[in-house]
Amino acid sequence: TNPKKVGAMAPEGTFVDMPLALGVFLSVLGARLIASRINIIVQSLRRYIMLEKGIVERAERVRGEIGRGKRKLKELSIVDNFVLYSKTQRRIAKLEKELSQLDAKISVTKVSFPLSAVLRGIPMVLVAIVVRYLYFSKPIAAFIPLQRAPIIASIIPILWFLRSGILGVGVWMLVCNVVLSEVLGGIT
Repeated sequence: TNPKKVGAMAPEGTFVDMPLALGVFLSVLGARLIASRINIIVQSLRRYIMLEKGIVERAERVRGEIGRGKRKLKELSIVDNFVLYSKTQRRIAKLEKELSQLDAKISVTKVSFPLSAVLRGIPMVLVAIVVRYLYFSKPIAAFIPLQRAPIIASIIPILWFLRSGILGVGVWMLVCNVVLSEVLGGIT
């Protein structure tokens, strides 16, 4: 690839390798989109397992019964209908216990998929390995080092890569990943 100068007035030695920068960006975008699809598949699988066991349906039925029981308690007078009131209270307590057990089973099903986090990370790790292997020594951009501009260097000391005047593939991948996580956060 032939690095291009940035702007018409770019100082000597300043360039951006646009094909490489765009390629890395699209690779990171692809990895994030694949990871989001993996996440959807894992969530669907988790939901399917819970539905197969009938846990979700049973939990919804129990919630409905609890709601009806509580509405019935509001209609009853504890003084006038003590026996019916106490039976309804005991029934609600029993249903709430059952609901907590069902919710525990549902949460166990959710926790039993720690592999999903690993599966979502695989595309990004593969892209990082391939890009770093192919383009490890190639800079994405070179520019005037901040050491020549001490005022700016003192304002942003944490951006260590700006001080050397080179933006490498690793930092560019990190920037792309952060930007895409913000942009795609609501979509994926």
